[in-house]
Amino acid sequence: SERVSAMRHLVLVACSLLLLASLGHSLVIVGTKGNCSCDISSTSLDCTSLGIVTLPPSLAECANLKQIEFMDNSFAEAPATLVTNLTSLEHLSMLSNKLTTLPATLLRGLTALQILDVSSNEMSMVPEDLFVGLTALYKIYLDTNSFISLPEGLFAGMTGLKQLWLGSYPSLTSYPSNLFTGLTALQTLYINDNPQLAGLPETIFAGLTSLDFLDISSNMLTGFPSGLFSGLTQLSTLAARTNKVTALPSDVFKDLTHLYFLDISENMLTSIPATGCFLTITNLQSLDLSTNKLTSLPTGMLTNLTYLAFLDLSDNQLTTLPADLYQSAPLLGSIELKQNNLTAFPPSLIAGLTEISLVRLSYNQFTSLPANLFANRTALATIQLEGNLLTNLPAGIFTGLVSVRTIDLRPSPTATLDASLFYNLKNLTELTCTGRVRCSSSSKTINCKAQSFDPFELASITSCVSGPGTTTVSTTSTTSTQTTTTFNGTTTTSTAASTTTSTTTTNTDTTASTGSTSTTTTVTAGGNTTTTTTIVTGSTTTTTAEPSNATTTTTAAGTTTTTTTGPSKSEGGSRSKAWIAAPVLILLALAGVAFWYFVLRRRRNHYDTSASYLTLKSSMGGAEEDF
Repeated sequence: SERVSAMRHLVLVACSLLLLASLGHSLVIVGTKGNCSCDISSTSLDCTSLGIVTLPPSLAECANLKQIEFMDNSFAEAPATLVTNLTSLEHLSMLSNKLTTLPATLLRGLTALQILDVSSNEMSMVPEDLFVGLTALYKIYLDTNSFISLPEGLFAGMTGLKQLWLGSYPSLTSYPSNLFTGLTALQTLYINDNPQLAGLPETIFAGLTSLDFLDISSNMLTGFPSGLFSGLTQLSTLAARTNKVTALPSDVFKDLTHLYFLDISENMLTSIPATGCFLTITNLQSLDLSTNKLTSLPTGMLTNLTYLAFLDLSDNQLTTLPADLYQSAPLLGSIELKQNNLTAFPPSLIAGLTEISLVRLSYNQFTSLPANLFANRTALATIQLEGNLLTNLPAGIFTGLVSVRTIDLRPSPTATLDASLFYNLKNLTELTCTGRVRCSSSSKTINCKAQSFDPFELASITSCVSGPGTTTVSTTSTTSTQTTTTFNGTTTTSTAASTTTSTTTTNTDTTASTGSTSTTTTVTAGGNTTTTTTIVTGSTTTTTAEPSNATTTTTAAGTTTTTTTGPSKSEGGSRSKAWIAAPVLILLALAGVAFWYFVLRRRRNHYDTSASYLTLKSSMGGAEEDF
């Protein structure tokens, strides 16, 4: 029994030593820039950018690995048994190496594998049965390789696949029509950057009932078959930019009822179907048609697109716009029309758009713009008008834009811009122009810059009221009231005087669409001054009287009359004095009239009619002047 016990003890010690030896054993992978290693306890192996040229035959010593990173090395071959029996492996990346192919059995038995990345290699073919049995695999990166073709059944049976990156294949000319058959869980699909791909089979996306995102950009597609997107009822984003599409079938988007973002920019579209190919995508929020060859747009193009917040029509050849273009899209936040051939932009086009924060009308053929183009645009923050043929800017075009921060006017309509154009734009932080900006009321001239003015310069611009080219005529008249009293040969004269000054300023600036006249009347009496100013600009009359304390505005038949009363905070002291002066003048006048009537007149009548005049004089013992 003692021998048996001793033998058992020796066996336990031997097993312990063997276990310790196995636990202490690790695998080292050598690269030209460094080494990486793992052992039985490792769950991850990171061999990124180590200059590894050759992979080991197997990673069996690291049987518990869940994540392997072999990114950015230089190996051209992956051994068939490299990851055999790594049943816990979830993530395998061999991104950016020199692989030319993959063994058909490389991934066999990896039932836990979820993510595979073999993109950016040099593979020209891939085994058709590479993914057999990988039911947990939901993300595959196969893009940026040298595939000439892809096997038809490559993804057969992968009912759990959700995200798939294909494309960037320089020599691939077509995709199999049934390549994605059965991928009912697929949500994200990239087939982009194939410079030889001229078309897609009409049924290639059939059955992808869960597809949410589709990118077919940067190919050489010349058109879309009418049934290409049939059945994609869950698609929310379709990117088809940078192709050679010349026309759109009228029913091509008919099933995309949940589409939010549609990008067909950088194609060769010359027209949009008159029957309205966007009518059924009623949830659309963003539509990009920029950089095409559109010369006109159909009436009702945006009908039913009540959720549309972004529409880009830049870089086309549009000469006119339908009158109802924006009427069905009240939520639009910007007007994107740069680099077209537009010559007119009536304000009625955007009459119902209250959310606009950006207007980009750069590089068109505008020679003038309506004075009320931006009226009531309280959310407008950016205005870009550069690159047009503007000869003037109407007075008041920027009035009321309380949120505007950026205005670009290169080249400026005139060599000298009237600073009053920018009056009271308190949030303006960037004004880009050519030539100069001049404020005639302060005679301050500022040279335009390619970049924004500094805050002090902008403050001097946005606080300038009057414009250049003004003519001022000043007229002063004095009215006096004189009272003369003669008593015993001596004359006493009393004089009350008031002074009226009238100043008329006429705006003769030829760059303005309408002239303006300003008349100021100042009345001074008894050391007190009252000023009345009348400004006429086009059809607008403004009257300001000081002292004052109310504002009234009346608009009729295109004429606006504004009467302003009320001292400003900055001039409170001087206006308070003027406010006091008016009643004081009235009281003094009444007192003077009362004194003249009840005292001087009665005494004069008394001395002229009394027979005892000389006796009264002698008894007082004084001369007339003593009175």
